[in-house]
Parts: sequence; structure tokens; C-alpha cells
Amino acid sequence: MSIFAPVPDDPNSEEHDLLGISKLTESFLALTGAIDTRIEALVNETQDSINSQTEAYTEGEIAQCDEALEAMRRIIKQCDQIEQEFDKIAIIGEIAKDFQARLAQAEKSLVELSQVQ
Repeated sequence: MSIFAPVPDDPNSEEHDLLGISKLTESFLALTGAIDTRIEALVNETQDSINSQTEAYTEGEIAQCDEALEAMRRIIKQCDQIEQEFDKIAIIGEIAKDFQARLAQAEKSLVELSQVQ
């Protein structure tokens, strides 16, 4: 076919596309479609990986928080036990003061009795 030949009526015919632009366009569209598909797959894989790592991190954080809470509960329990011991000591102190007062009174009574005789 000459460059001065009439253009065929069918634009998809090989005679009309002397430089292979139609075929190149089809190949380019197929390539960009394949690239889009691959990018979408990579995005999905990345998102799945992020979700998995986030879930694992969150589970780890929750486990650490649970451990910290349990440690705090143990400390609070120990503090409660210590507070009870201090309360007992205070009660013993009151009993001792009362006992000292009674002893002093008994001693005073004995002294008075010994002076009367």
C-alpha cells in the first residue's frame, strides 16, 4: 500500500493502522490493567499485613495492661493487709494505755491500803 493510497473504510483494518498504533494501544491498555491489578493486590496484602500486625500489637498491649492491673491488685491487697496490721497495732496501743491506767490505779490502791494499816 502506498502512502497515497486511499484510506480503507474500516479503521480497525491492518491497512489503516500502518504503524501498529491500535495493537500498541491494546498492549498498553492490557499492561496498565495488569499493573492496576497488581497494585490492588499489593494494597490488599499490605492492608492485611497492617491489620494483622495491629491486632497482634493490640493483643500484646492488652496482655501487658492485664498484667499491670493484676500487679496493682496485688499491691492494693498488700496495702490493705498492712493497713489492717496498723489498725491492730492502734487497738493494741489503746489496750496497753488502758492496762497502764489500771495498773497505776491498782498500784495507787495498794499504796493507800498499805498506808491505812
